[in-house]
Amino acid sequence: MKIAWIVKDQQSAPRGVNGSVSRMVKSIFGLKANKWTTAALVGAGMMAGVSATSQAATIYNVQSTSATNCSVGGNPASHGLWTGNQNFSGTTCGNYYDISGIFTVNDDDADTTNWTGSFNAFAINPAGTTANIQLTFSDFAETGNYKQENGASYNAGTDTPDIDFFQGISGTIEIDSTTYTVAGFAGGYSFQWGPGGNAKVASEFGGSSWILMQGLSGHWDLNLTFGAPITTTEVPEPGLVAVFGIGLLGLGLARRGRRKA
Repeated sequence: MKIAWIVKDQQSAPRGVNGSVSRMVKSIFGLKANKWTTAALVGAGMMAGVSATSQAATIYNVQSTSATNCSVGGNPASHGLWTGNQNFSGTTCGNYYDISGIFTVNDDDADTTNWTGSFNAFAINPAGTTANIQLTFSDFAETGNYKQENGASYNAGTDTPDIDFFQGISGTIEIDSTTYTVAGFAGGYSFQWGPGGNAKVASEFGGSSWILMQGLSGHWDLNLTFGAPITTTEVPEPGLVAVFGIGLLGLGLARRGRRKA
């Protein structure tokens, strides 16, 4: 499934929300509200203003590339995350992980140098060892040092095909309850994505990078296939989602109160 929505920068709650709800309602509406009308008014107000200042971000559903380099009992092991020299389960293909996650590009700023990204995913190897991937990207660039391998051929001079790059990375990958910290990119590359950008299958729209991990030798790989971007749809920021939920609860309590009255 391909999804895209709008995410929001965390902002402070509106003034008055952190104080007494009753006093806020009285000061705004000039009413002496009981607890039921207060809850209803707060709920209505939150629903009215929940998406007033949204910030766009394209979000891709992410899976492992379809390419495989290892198999167990005749079954191919996915090459979404490859942990290089580190085989934490000590089993055949134990360093190959199947990935499912979300790649976000915060791309609504007119100045592309301000664009950022994130990749949040779950991965599992054939032995059942799991990984939790939490990465943040920065330093967006229209062109960069492209890692082709078996991906699409790329012309940096014309930016053909349209491959984009994040040249900064931070974050962690937790494997079997042990957290490993990202130290940067390997091989002079960055995180690349676009048509044929997963470095494994030229026909797949996706992303790829070589990652260095603190305290570990060699590099790790990400080889990803993305769902194609679709038209974004606004959703509220995380902070307002919580307030919106409180508003809905208030409306529900108001109805419940009226039924009891």
